[in-house]
Amino acid sequence: MAWDKGAVAVLQPDDGRSYWQPEPTGGHVTIKVAPGEFPSNLYAAGVQVIPPGGEIPVHAHKQAEELLVVVSGTGVATVDGVERPLEPGVIHYAGRWVSHGFSNDGDVDLVLYFVIWPPGLDRALANFGRPREVGEAVPSPFPPNDAFVEELAPAEFEFGDVSEKTQRGPCVFLGPDEGQSYWQPGPTDGYATVKISPHNVPSNHVTVVEQVVPPGKFLPAHGHPRNEELKFVTSGTATATVDGVAYEIGPGSLCVTGRWVEHSFLNTGTDDFTIIAVFMPPALEGLLAAIGRPRTAGEPAPQSFGVPDNIGEIAILNDLVLPNQIAAHETESAPK
Repeated sequence: MAWDKGAVAVLQPDDGRSYWQPEPTGGHVTIKVAPGEFPSNLYAAGVQVIPPGGEIPVHAHKQAEELLVVVSGTGVATVDGVERPLEPGVIHYAGRWVSHGFSNDGDVDLVLYFVIWPPGLDRALANFGRPREVGEAVPSPFPPNDAFVEELAPAEFEFGDVSEKTQRGPCVFLGPDEGQSYWQPGPTDGYATVKISPHNVPSNHVTVVEQVVPPGKFLPAHGHPRNEELKFVTSGTATATVDGVAYEIGPGSLCVTGRWVEHSFLNTGTDDFTIIAVFMPPALEGLLAAIGRPRTAGEPAPQSFGVPDNIGEIAILNDLVLPNQIAAHETESAPK
Protein backbone atom coordinates (compact mmCIF):
# COMPACT_ATOMS: atom_id res chain seq x y z
CA MET A 1 0.00 0.00 0.00
CA ALA A 2 1.31 3.46 -0.87
CA TRP A 3 2.00 6.09 1.77
CA ASP A 4 -1.50 7.31 2.65
CA LYS A 5 -0.87 10.47 4.66
CA GLY A 6 -3.77 12.90 4.61
CA ALA A 7 -3.81 16.59 3.78
CA VAL A 8 -2.88 19.57 5.96
CA ALA A 9 -4.22 23.11 6.30
CA VAL A 10 -3.24 25.73 8.90
CA LEU A 11 -5.43 28.80 8.53
CA GLN A 12 -5.08 32.09 10.36
CA PRO A 13 -8.13 34.12 11.48
CA ASP A 14 -8.35 36.18 8.28
CA ASP A 15 -7.66 33.29 5.89
CA GLY A 16 -10.45 31.93 3.70
CA ARG A 17 -13.04 33.10 1.20
CA SER A 18 -15.17 35.79 2.81
CA TYR A 19 -18.60 37.15 1.83
CA TRP A 20 -20.89 39.90 3.08
CA GLN A 21 -24.32 38.43 3.78
CA PRO A 22 -27.74 39.85 2.85
CA GLU A 23 -30.55 40.78 5.21
CA PRO A 24 -31.87 39.62 7.62
CA THR A 25 -28.54 38.07 8.67
CA GLY A 26 -26.10 40.76 7.61
CA GLY A 27 -22.49 40.62 8.73
CA HIS A 28 -20.16 38.27 6.93
CA VAL A 29 -19.10 34.65 6.65
CA THR A 30 -15.63 33.23 5.96
CA ILE A 31 -15.33 29.77 4.43
CA LYS A 32 -12.21 28.27 5.97
CA VAL A 33 -12.33 24.73 4.58
CA ALA A 34 -14.49 23.24 1.84
CA PRO A 35 -13.93 20.79 -1.03
CA GLY A 36 -12.74 23.66 -3.26
CA GLU A 37 -9.93 24.54 -0.84
CA PHE A 38 -9.16 21.27 0.89
CA PRO A 39 -8.99 17.76 -0.60
CA SER A 40 -11.83 16.27 1.42
CA ASN A 41 -15.45 15.86 0.44
CA LEU A 42 -16.56 15.21 4.02
CA TYR A 43 -17.33 18.69 5.31
CA ALA A 44 -17.14 22.46 5.11
CA ALA A 45 -16.10 24.70 8.00
CA GLY A 46 -16.16 28.43 8.55
CA VAL A 47 -16.89 31.39 10.78
CA GLN A 48 -20.08 33.46 10.62
CA VAL A 49 -20.27 36.94 12.15
CA ILE A 50 -23.79 38.21 12.85
CA PRO A 51 -24.08 41.90 13.78
CA PRO A 52 -26.40 43.23 16.51
CA GLY A 53 -29.99 42.82 15.34
CA GLY A 54 -29.06 40.25 12.68
CA GLU A 55 -30.51 36.76 12.52
CA ILE A 56 -30.24 33.45 10.73
CA PRO A 57 -33.91 32.60 10.13
CA VAL A 58 -35.27 29.35 11.52
CA HIS A 59 -34.63 26.54 9.05
CA ALA A 60 -33.69 22.87 8.81
CA HIS A 61 -31.24 20.95 6.66
CA LYS A 62 -32.74 18.25 4.46
CA GLN A 63 -29.55 16.22 4.17
CA ALA A 64 -26.80 17.76 6.31
CA GLU A 65 -25.77 17.66 9.94
CA GLU A 66 -24.21 20.78 11.46
CA LEU A 67 -22.09 21.63 14.48
CA LEU A 68 -22.22 25.25 15.72
CA VAL A 69 -19.98 26.73 18.43
CA VAL A 70 -20.52 30.18 19.94
CA VAL A 71 -17.10 31.86 19.89
CA SER A 72 -18.15 35.27 21.22
CA GLY A 73 -21.19 37.47 21.70
CA THR A 74 -24.66 36.64 22.92
CA GLY A 75 -27.99 35.86 21.34
CA VAL A 76 -30.93 33.53 21.23
CA ALA A 77 -31.19 30.15 19.52
CA THR A 78 -34.58 28.81 18.53
CA VAL A 79 -34.28 25.02 18.42
CA ASP A 80 -37.38 22.96 17.64
CA GLY A 81 -39.49 25.94 18.68
CA VAL A 82 -37.76 26.42 22.05
CA GLU A 83 -35.69 29.54 22.75
CA ARG A 84 -32.29 29.01 24.36
CA PRO A 85 -29.65 31.59 25.34
CA LEU A 86 -26.41 31.81 23.41
CA GLU A 87 -23.11 32.64 25.10
CA PRO A 88 -19.46 31.78 24.43
CA GLY A 89 -18.86 28.06 24.74
CA VAL A 90 -22.37 26.93 23.78
CA ILE A 91 -22.36 24.03 21.30
CA HIS A 92 -25.32 22.99 19.16
CA TYR A 93 -25.47 19.83 17.05
CA ALA A 94 -28.32 19.98 14.54
CA GLY A 95 -29.01 16.80 12.61
CA ARG A 96 -31.08 16.82 9.47
CA TRP A 97 -34.64 18.07 9.84
CA VAL A 98 -33.78 19.72 13.19
CA SER A 99 -35.33 23.21 13.16
CA HIS A 100 -32.90 25.92 14.31
CA GLY A 101 -32.23 29.64 13.96
CA PHE A 102 -30.09 32.28 15.67
CA SER A 103 -30.50 35.96 16.49
CA ASN A 104 -28.08 38.50 17.96
CA ASP A 105 -29.79 40.31 20.83
CA GLY A 106 -26.59 41.93 22.13
CA ASP A 107 -24.63 45.05 21.27
CA VAL A 108 -21.54 43.27 19.84
CA ASP A 109 -21.10 40.77 17.02
CA LEU A 110 -22.26 37.19 17.56
CA VAL A 111 -19.51 34.94 16.19
CA LEU A 112 -20.25 31.31 15.30
CA TYR A 113 -17.82 28.61 14.20
CA PHE A 114 -19.51 25.93 12.12
CA VAL A 115 -18.72 22.54 10.63
CA ILE A 116 -21.32 21.03 8.31
CA TRP A 117 -21.37 17.66 6.57
CA PRO A 118 -21.86 16.91 3.77
CA PRO A 119 -20.78 20.29 2.32
CA GLY A 120 -23.11 22.54 0.34
CA LEU A 121 -23.84 25.39 2.74
CA ASP A 122 -20.46 26.87 1.76
CA ARG A 123 -21.59 27.23 -1.87
CA ALA A 124 -24.94 28.75 -0.90
CA LEU A 125 -23.32 31.37 1.36
CA ALA A 126 -20.99 32.32 -1.48
CA ASN A 127 -23.80 32.36 -4.04
CA PHE A 128 -25.97 34.96 -2.33
CA GLY A 129 -23.17 36.90 -0.62
CA ARG A 130 -20.92 39.63 -1.94
CA PRO A 131 -17.13 39.12 -1.94
CA ARG A 132 -15.46 40.71 1.07
CA GLU A 133 -11.90 41.87 1.60
CA VAL A 134 -10.52 41.88 5.14
CA GLY A 135 -10.60 45.39 6.59
CA GLU A 136 -12.92 46.97 4.05
CA ALA A 137 -15.85 49.11 5.17
CA VAL A 138 -19.12 47.36 5.99
CA PRO A 139 -21.56 47.87 3.10
CA SER A 140 -25.08 49.17 3.54
CA PRO A 141 -27.59 46.42 4.29
CA PHE A 142 -28.75 44.71 1.13
CA PRO A 143 -31.60 42.29 0.38
CA PRO A 144 -31.19 38.82 -1.10
CA ASN A 145 -31.05 38.58 -4.88
CA ASP A 146 -34.13 37.72 -6.90
CA ALA A 147 -32.47 34.36 -7.52
CA PHE A 148 -32.19 33.71 -3.77
CA VAL A 149 -34.07 30.40 -3.87
CA GLU A 150 -31.83 29.02 -6.62
CA GLU A 151 -28.71 30.33 -4.89
CA LEU A 152 -29.75 28.66 -1.65
CA ALA A 153 -30.29 25.28 -3.31
CA PRO A 154 -26.86 23.74 -2.54
CA ALA A 155 -27.56 24.14 1.19
CA GLU A 156 -30.71 22.00 0.96
CA PHE A 157 -32.60 24.27 3.37
CA GLU A 158 -36.21 23.78 4.42
CA PHE A 159 -38.24 26.60 5.98
CA GLY A 160 -41.47 26.24 7.92
CA ASP A 161 -42.79 23.37 10.03
CA VAL A 162 -40.65 20.24 9.73
CA SER A 163 -41.93 18.49 12.86
CA GLU A 164 -43.56 15.70 10.85
CA LYS A 165 -40.43 14.80 8.90
CA THR A 166 -39.09 11.28 9.35
CA GLN A 167 -35.47 10.14 9.56
CA ARG A 168 -34.68 13.07 11.82
CA GLY A 169 -31.08 13.49 12.94
CA PRO A 170 -29.70 14.20 16.42
CA CYS A 171 -30.37 17.42 18.31
CA VAL A 172 -28.03 18.45 21.14
CA PHE A 173 -27.66 21.84 22.84
CA LEU A 174 -24.88 22.08 25.43
CA GLY A 175 -23.88 24.91 27.75
CA PRO A 176 -20.23 25.90 28.30
CA ASP A 177 -19.72 23.56 31.29
CA GLU A 178 -21.69 20.56 30.03
CA GLY A 179 -20.09 17.32 28.84
CA GLN A 180 -17.89 14.58 30.29
CA SER A 181 -14.78 16.35 31.54
CA TYR A 182 -11.41 14.88 32.55
CA TRP A 183 -8.23 16.32 34.04
CA GLN A 184 -5.37 15.34 31.75
CA PRO A 185 -1.92 14.03 32.70
CA GLY A 186 1.38 15.81 32.11
CA PRO A 187 2.94 17.14 29.99
CA THR A 188 -0.42 18.48 28.79
CA ASP A 189 -2.20 18.95 32.12
CA GLY A 190 -5.34 21.08 31.98
CA TYR A 191 -8.49 19.26 31.03
CA ALA A 192 -10.53 17.94 28.11
CA THR A 193 -14.32 17.89 27.91
CA VAL A 194 -16.01 15.46 25.54
CA LYS A 195 -18.94 17.48 24.22
CA ILE A 196 -20.20 15.20 21.45
CA SER A 197 -19.46 11.52 20.81
CA PRO A 198 -21.35 8.35 19.89
CA HIS A 199 -21.80 7.83 23.63
CA ASN A 200 -24.17 10.79 24.02
CA VAL A 201 -25.41 11.35 20.45
CA PRO A 202 -26.99 8.70 18.22
CA SER A 203 -24.50 9.34 15.41
CA ASN A 204 -21.26 7.70 14.34
CA HIS A 205 -20.04 10.81 12.50
CA VAL A 206 -18.02 12.90 14.95
CA THR A 207 -16.39 13.37 18.30
CA VAL A 208 -16.17 16.97 19.55
CA VAL A 209 -13.75 17.83 22.37
CA GLU A 210 -12.95 21.11 24.08
CA GLN A 211 -9.35 20.96 25.32
CA VAL A 212 -7.77 23.48 27.69
CA VAL A 213 -3.97 23.54 27.91
CA PRO A 214 -2.36 25.70 30.66
CA PRO A 215 0.50 28.14 29.96
CA GLY A 216 3.80 26.41 29.25
CA LYS A 217 2.17 23.01 28.74
CA PHE A 218 1.82 21.13 25.47
CA LEU A 219 0.06 18.43 23.52
CA PRO A 220 2.89 16.06 22.51
CA ALA A 221 3.46 15.11 18.88
CA HIS A 222 1.06 12.46 17.61
CA GLY A 223 -1.18 11.52 14.71
CA HIS A 224 -4.37 9.60 13.94
CA PRO A 225 -4.27 6.62 11.58
CA ARG A 226 -7.85 6.87 10.30
CA ASN A 227 -9.21 10.28 11.26
CA GLU A 228 -9.40 13.81 9.97
CA GLU A 229 -9.26 16.44 12.70
CA LEU A 230 -10.21 20.10 12.79
CA LYS A 231 -8.78 22.11 15.69
CA PHE A 232 -10.28 25.61 16.07
CA VAL A 233 -8.65 27.97 18.58
CA THR A 234 -11.07 29.87 20.82
CA SER A 235 -8.56 31.43 23.25
CA GLY A 236 -4.85 31.70 23.98
CA THR A 237 -1.79 31.43 21.78
CA ALA A 238 0.44 28.52 20.83
CA THR A 239 3.05 27.20 18.49
CA ALA A 240 1.53 24.47 16.37
CA THR A 241 4.01 22.11 14.73
CA VAL A 242 2.16 20.38 11.92
CA ASP A 243 3.86 17.98 9.52
CA GLY A 244 7.23 19.39 10.62
CA VAL A 245 6.37 23.07 10.11
CA ALA A 246 5.90 25.51 13.02
CA TYR A 247 3.02 28.01 12.99
CA GLU A 248 2.07 30.70 15.50
CA ILE A 249 -1.66 30.42 16.13
CA GLY A 250 -4.28 32.19 18.24
CA PRO A 251 -8.02 32.80 18.51
CA GLY A 252 -9.69 32.13 15.17
CA SER A 253 -6.90 29.92 13.80
CA LEU A 254 -7.89 26.55 12.37
CA CYS A 255 -5.62 23.51 11.97
CA VAL A 256 -6.86 20.64 9.80
CA THR A 257 -4.90 17.40 9.80
CA GLY A 258 -5.61 14.28 7.81
CA ARG A 259 -4.68 10.78 8.88
CA TRP A 260 -1.05 10.02 9.76
CA VAL A 261 -0.20 13.75 9.90
CA GLU A 262 2.03 14.48 12.89
CA HIS A 263 1.00 17.50 15.00
CA SER A 264 1.70 19.06 18.40
CA PHE A 265 0.77 22.27 20.26
CA LEU A 266 2.78 24.28 22.81
CA ASN A 267 1.03 26.99 24.82
CA THR A 268 3.36 29.98 24.46
CA GLY A 269 1.12 32.53 26.16
CA THR A 270 0.21 33.52 29.70
CA ASP A 271 -3.42 32.34 29.46
CA ASP A 272 -5.02 28.97 28.85
CA PHE A 273 -4.90 27.74 25.28
CA THR A 274 -8.36 26.43 24.33
CA ILE A 275 -9.34 24.50 21.23
CA ILE A 276 -12.45 22.85 19.85
CA ALA A 277 -11.38 19.59 18.19
CA VAL A 278 -13.67 17.77 15.76
CA PHE A 279 -12.73 14.21 14.76
CA MET A 280 -14.20 12.43 11.73
CA PRO A 281 -14.82 9.53 12.25
CA PRO A 282 -15.14 9.62 16.04
CA ALA A 283 -11.96 9.19 18.07
CA LEU A 284 -10.21 9.90 21.36
CA GLU A 285 -13.20 10.06 23.71
CA GLY A 286 -12.06 6.71 25.15
CA LEU A 287 -8.44 7.79 25.46
CA LEU A 288 -9.24 11.05 27.28
CA ALA A 289 -11.28 9.13 29.83
CA ALA A 290 -8.72 6.33 30.20
CA ILE A 291 -5.72 8.57 30.84
CA GLY A 292 -7.59 11.32 32.70
CA ARG A 293 -9.37 11.77 36.01
CA PRO A 294 -13.02 12.83 36.24
CA ARG A 295 -13.44 16.58 36.57
CA THR A 296 -16.27 18.75 37.87
CA ALA A 297 -16.50 22.27 36.46
CA GLY A 298 -15.11 24.88 38.85
CA GLU A 299 -13.05 22.57 41.04
CA PRO A 300 -9.35 23.33 41.52
CA ALA A 301 -6.87 21.55 39.29
CA PRO A 302 -5.06 18.58 40.85
CA GLN A 303 -1.30 18.29 41.02
CA SER A 304 0.20 17.13 37.75
CA PHE A 305 0.08 13.36 37.34
CA GLY A 306 1.60 10.93 34.87
CA VAL A 307 0.11 8.84 32.12
CA PRO A 308 -0.87 5.22 32.84
CA ASP A 309 1.77 2.54 32.40
CA ASN A 310 -0.21 1.00 29.52
CA ILE A 311 -0.46 4.28 27.58
CA GLY A 312 0.79 2.62 24.40
CA GLU A 313 -2.01 0.08 24.43
CA ILE A 314 -4.60 2.76 25.26
CA ALA A 315 -3.35 4.97 22.42
CA ILE A 316 -3.52 2.24 19.77
CA LEU A 317 -7.03 1.25 20.85
CA ASN A 318 -8.15 4.87 20.51
CA ASP A 319 -6.67 5.80 17.13
CA LEU A 320 -3.63 7.72 18.33
CA VAL A 321 -0.13 7.01 17.07
CA LEU A 322 3.22 8.44 18.14
CA PRO A 323 5.95 9.84 15.84
CA ASN A 324 7.91 6.57 15.74
CA GLN A 325 4.77 4.71 14.68
CA ILE A 326 4.06 7.31 11.97
CA ALA A 327 7.64 6.95 10.68
CA ALA A 328 7.39 3.15 10.71
CA HIS A 329 4.12 3.27 8.78
CA GLU A 330 5.66 5.58 6.19
CA THR A 331 8.61 3.23 5.76
CA GLU A 332 6.36 0.18 5.42
CA SER A 333 4.21 2.00 2.87
CA ALA A 334 7.13 3.11 0.69
CA PRO A 335 7.36 1.51 -2.78
CA LYS A 336 9.57 -1.58 -2.76
